[in-house]
Amino acid sequence: MKAEGGPPRALTPLPSPRISVLSAITRAFAEETGDLPKLLQRVVEQTSNFLDGLCTLGVITDDGKGWQALAEFSQDAALLRDRERDFGCGVQSLDAPTVIAEAIREGTYARLDDMQAPQWLTQLPPLLAAHVALYNMRGMVAVPLRTKGRIIGALSVTRHGPAPRPLLDEDCDMLRVLANHAAQAITSSRHLADTQRELDEHKRTRQSLERSRELLQQAAKIEAVGRLAGGMAHDFNNALSVILSHAEALLDDAKDQATREDLGEIRAAALRAADLAQQLLRVVQG
Repeated sequence: MKAEGGPPRALTPLPSPRISVLSAITRAFAEETGDLPKLLQRVVEQTSNFLDGLCTLGVITDDGKGWQALAEFSQDAALLRDRERDFGCGVQSLDAPTVIAEAIREGTYARLDDMQAPQWLTQLPPLLAAHVALYNMRGMVAVPLRTKGRIIGALSVTRHGPAPRPLLDEDCDMLRVLANHAAQAITSSRHLADTQRELDEHKRTRQSLERSRELLQQAAKIEAVGRLAGGMAHDFNNALSVILSHAEALLDDAKDQATREDLGEIRAAALRAADLAQQLLRVVQG
């Protein structure tokens, strides 16, 4: 059994009280566009509270073969716990005979007014069918989330509980309007997130470039100091060569022992200095 779908009928004008509520809900969506998980949760909470049912927001997987529930809400805490336990964030196939999969697959709203019908339950996976029966799930409608002509997921509402109200055409119309606003808010949130990631990447790149520039400046300074030290070492070595040559010449001519000892100290000091100059040159030259 297929859920009721096909081309959506024209939206009927919403009653004034619903317009006021819709305005408040869309403002709430806009407040959370900077945080996608909080936005998705706000969407399902506001939609669930307004349309009185289990609200699920699912998005198409990257490979385009399935959909995954990213946010869900109901006033029935036990239902939410059981769904989290049994389904979690698992991926559901778009080929599955479910209302949400059909809405995404067909690109239009899908509606089922009696989920307890045996011919419908027999098509469902056993665990999902058990949930439908246990929580007396009745009417369900799902609307694709569409942005810039592309479907990104679906928003659905399921009436459940001891005596769930039947779905009305105006409920479906309201969900379609909410889905349009939710899709726009999700797109804006994703754009903001992408922009923030780009800004963060640019910041990291700029910091890396600044660090590289600092390292290059330090390297240039070290190179300049090395050239200066190398030039000084050469000049110092030349001066020591003059001192050594004169000391040795004087030693050859010196007659008394005291003078020879003094000249020997000068020569030894000059040799030590020359050795230090050579070590400095080797360090500078690498």
